[in-house]
Amino acid sequence: MWGALGFVMMGGLAWALFEAMDDDDDMLADSGDGSEDDTDGEGTGDGTDGDLPGDETGDDDGDDDGDDDTGDDTGDDTGDGDSWATDDIRVTEADSEAELVAAEEVESVFSNDTLPGYVGTDADELIETNTTDDSYQVIDGGEGDDQVEMGMGDMVDLRSEDEETGDDVAGEEGDQVTVTLTQEDLDAATSLSVFEYLGGSLGVEMTEGDVPFFEAVLGSGDALDIELPEGVEGSVTILEGSEVTQYGTASSGAELEEYYGYVLFVPDGVTLPDSLYTEDSGFYLSGYDSDLGLDALDGVLVLGRIDLGEVMLAGYLDQTTEPPDPDALPDNYTLGYDHQVDAPTVTVNGQAV
Repeated sequence: MWGALGFVMMGGLAWALFEAMDDDDDMLADSGDGSEDDTDGEGTGDGTDGDLPGDETGDDDGDDDGDDDTGDDTGDDTGDGDSWATDDIRVTEADSEAELVAAEEVESVFSNDTLPGYVGTDADELIETNTTDDSYQVIDGGEGDDQVEMGMGDMVDLRSEDEETGDDVAGEEGDQVTVTLTQEDLDAATSLSVFEYLGGSLGVEMTEGDVPFFEAVLGSGDALDIELPEGVEGSVTILEGSEVTQYGTASSGAELEEYYGYVLFVPDGVTLPDSLYTEDSGFYLSGYDSDLGLDALDGVLVLGRIDLGEVMLAGYLDQTTEPPDPDALPDNYTLGYDHQVDAPTVTVNGQAV
């Protein structure tokens, strides 16, 4: 009896030793990248597997600081890395550490209502939206020299609007906006295509995508960089146009002309036709081009829209028609102004276009 019992006990000890050695091997394998099996590069982050012994913080780097140093930053609530797990906005003031700031309701030029976003300070700031989330936010840079990094659907206003010129106030030029795109963004972006009317003439259709284009209000001395995903070949161009609003009567009323530019992606192998133009936010073809095919705009995408200022022509803002007294202009009459600005400098992946 005792011999049989000793045999069983020795067998149990041998099996326990084998299991311990196997666990050690697993821990060594996990310590390389925080993964459970080294095949997907991700640990579970739940403190039960993929972690080093004694590390219950949910990070896989064994430093007990709560940060995941594996290269997957989607669950990093500290704001380290290229993305984080919330729709907060990451703000880094000059000579300071990055800080995640909860979005607040912001009054902006992009909507008659408030939108979630961030209003900058007088300091020089790096302001980043989380380009991996499904929310779209507005950034008002405030004063200072700012850098904004954002994605499709986001909106940014960095123009300080001098009262005389409508452009940036002197000393406020030089802001930088970077729009980072993914292949998924391009696949879901607004697109252009050519169609044929019943009479045989050609038109342009703008098909709204699942991902909205970005919007920006920038000064002429600012810069816009479009970061295309790796492997995507093509160019980026700005097609400028305007919208006209007539006040009062055609003979005596004021007229407001608002200028804008659509930021278009043109794939390699496609050349924008000279007849393509934009007006009142739509796209059109001027004249008749018999050589233009229905595939002329295949792959052309609308990435964004830039505000280029406005010009107000003198006149009444209502239906008044009598000539105004130049020595006592009424409140319903404007002398007009010219606040049109040039487009910012545009680069693609940091290279001039």
